[in-house]
Amino acid sequence: MNLQKKMENSTIVSATKSSKCSICDGIGWIYELNEYPHRCTCINDYLAEKKNEKIKELFSEAYSDYTFDNFKIEDEYQKRMKQKAVEFVKAKGINSILLLGQSGSGKTHLAVSIAKVLLDRGAWIELMPYTEDMIYIKQNMIEKEQYQKKMYKYKNCNYLIIDDFLKNTVRGNTVNEKDFGIIYEIIDYRYKYKKPVIITSEYFIDHMFKLNESIAGRLKEMVTQNGYNFLVQISNKEGRNYRMRGMEKI
Repeated sequence: MNLQKKMENSTIVSATKSSKCSICDGIGWIYELNEYPHRCTCINDYLAEKKNEKIKELFSEAYSDYTFDNFKIEDEYQKRMKQKAVEFVKAKGINSILLLGQSGSGKTHLAVSIAKVLLDRGAWIELMPYTEDMIYIKQNMIEKEQYQKKMYKYKNCNYLIIDDFLKNTVRGNTVNEKDFGIIYEIIDYRYKYKKPVIITSEYFIDHMFKLNESIAGRLKEMVTQNGYNFLVQISNKEGRNYRMRGMEKI
């Protein structure tokens, strides 16, 4: 591809901006005599704007401020959780991570923090709030177009975040087999085509194996690749649920 063609293709991003840049006049490139054209700083502003839009699309207002920097470490287990999450975003190769166990321990906070780092790198990320989306998908299974549109995103994005995995799929001794059929379709596809997942769940991996070995086995393999182990399990202990703090009786 020649230089002119490259420049034409590269102006598409800046051309979508609602207002023209005063430096490059909305072209996205700066031309200087006897030098190759170089990108204008407005491109970075545009990408930052698009990232913020994606964050708002993916995460509720309650989660939008979550970062690694404001993850509170008050105990050793939280320190180890954060270390694993930071190691994950620095790791080489295609990797997945499971953040399992104790409710209110900061699993979703770290999943969102990971997502923001990956968004900075230009990754296509989708969030599957498990309980709500399971209801939506089941309600639209007859509507093929809606069903396939949702499943396409979840199967093909660079990283899929599944928050509260298996929530309400298991109630007492009752298992919703339809839920397992849907989630197996997603996990199996991503497993086959090496597409990572970032999952939070209150279920430990041994419990997942008891519920469905096919799904649990794939997830276990996906988090233990390339010499890494991103299976993070937080034991259930009193005082670890931050949502219950301040409820002490006197």
